[in-house]
Amino acid sequence: MTYRIKDWGDTYENSRSKSIKDCQWTPIPNKQSGLGYKKLIMGHKNGTAHYGAWVAIVLRCSKQTDRSGYLTDGGRKTDPPLTIDDIALMTSVPAKIFEEALPRFVEIGWLEEIPDVMAMALPQDTTALPQSEFSLPPNRRKEGIELNGMEGKESSELPSEYADLSDAFYKQRASKFSAIHPKGFTEKEIQAGAETIDKLIRLDGYTFEQVTDVLKYALEDDFWSRNVQSIPQIRKSKFKTMLGQMAKNGSFSDLKFDEKGDLIL
Repeated sequence: MTYRIKDWGDTYENSRSKSIKDCQWTPIPNKQSGLGYKKLIMGHKNGTAHYGAWVAIVLRCSKQTDRSGYLTDGGRKTDPPLTIDDIALMTSVPAKIFEEALPRFVEIGWLEEIPDVMAMALPQDTTALPQSEFSLPPNRRKEGIELNGMEGKESSELPSEYADLSDAFYKQRASKFSAIHPKGFTEKEIQAGAETIDKLIRLDGYTFEQVTDVLKYALEDDFWSRNVQSIPQIRKSKFKTMLGQMAKNGSFSDLKFDEKGDLIL
């Protein structure tokens, strides 16, 4: 999915800026009485941070040579869309803020979602995968997986269910997003996924059931399925966020949060 700032040319350009190829500034409306502004600021506990994130992406788009408001690598509709991590890196605003803010920008009409060419080639049925489609193949790898340089693990093997879960995740992803992964995934990627599952459980303290449910969520959720493509990527920065979203949606009724809103393991 590609995002575009709505009405960019009318809102964030003027006659002077349109004559400049490489802009060092951008006109930003100073209206504070609009409904969208009030909803953004007052409709969430992090509303002011979300407005700061909005200004940051406006500034980012104003630096593009082709300025049309597209949140893409080069500013054109046909360029690769920026991920949340890309936007966070480019603007120095934490990714967590954009995870909260982007859907709100769309909701108030400041940002619009533009289906890209790749997305249009994807399956249209984005309904949740049935439980049976994500079940683990029984005894697929009784021998487990051998590891190289595992962090603090004495055994040279992983439990076979870790390999099975990794294999199931990547097969479902390759099937659902065949246009992105026409060749599927390699055994090396599946092994890396199994090793990451081990780290999530052994080092991070999550349960196998939690890991399984989050990987299902990463496949089923429309936003996450298009923004995370591997199990190591999920562990790196997204796992806790997904767990929190699942808890708030009722998928994990037993999860608890501290006063700061952080998940209590």
